[in-house]
Amino acid sequence: MIDITYYKSAARSDGLDNGGGKSGFRVYDNMSGNVFPLVTAIDVLIGLTRYRKIFGVPAFDYTILDKGMKIFLSKISPAEDGCLIRAGTDTDVQDDAEDYTGWKGVGTLLYPAQFGLTSWLLVKPDVDGLGFNAGDTVIISNDDTWDYLTVASVETISDQELKLWFSDGSAIYNAYQIGDSVSACVSVATVTQFALWMKSIIPQDMMGYSDNYYKLRALAW
Repeated sequence: MIDITYYKSAARSDGLDNGGGKSGFRVYDNMSGNVFPLVTAIDVLIGLTRYRKIFGVPAFDYTILDKGMKIFLSKISPAEDGCLIRAGTDTDVQDDAEDYTGWKGVGTLLYPAQFGLTSWLLVKPDVDGLGFNAGDTVIISNDDTWDYLTVASVETISDQELKLWFSDGSAIYNAYQIGDSVSACVSVATVTQFALWMKSIIPQDMMGYSDNYYKLRALAW
């Protein structure tokens, strides 16, 4: 994995001017409320979608090696909330982000994936029916290994069950079990600095909330 330092955006609110340029305030790992504010009982009662923008600064410029990066959420939320991510620009604001499509998410395998040729994966998305799109690079991972594939099409069986189809000849080189992670990636070509939007979805009357325990990871190739 790649060592990246994350920074908050200059404007941080729930208004349409939220986002903008990079601030000097860092986002620290394993801290409650490190990107989004803590959710209140009223937020849970009515349901909430909230946006925040962060900037990543890798410790090494991978463009020197003619490599880009793939940024992805490596784990689903342990509660009923969910998160999606998408590439931003150095200056865009929430008013822009609300119109963006192609958000990337994470899910878990609903059926084992075996070594060899692979035509499809059955996935439970962290956010109902969302987070996976035709053309996405997806990473299948567990604690020890990972593989990547390019999605040809997405078949929606239900909000809790998506079938990701791949082109003929697609293959994985490790075996994965039910519950292992499947993540759609944000591709970053210029990696000296990049902007990333995160969209937190809090369902109405949610029974449990994880305080945004999201795990961003990055790979270069």
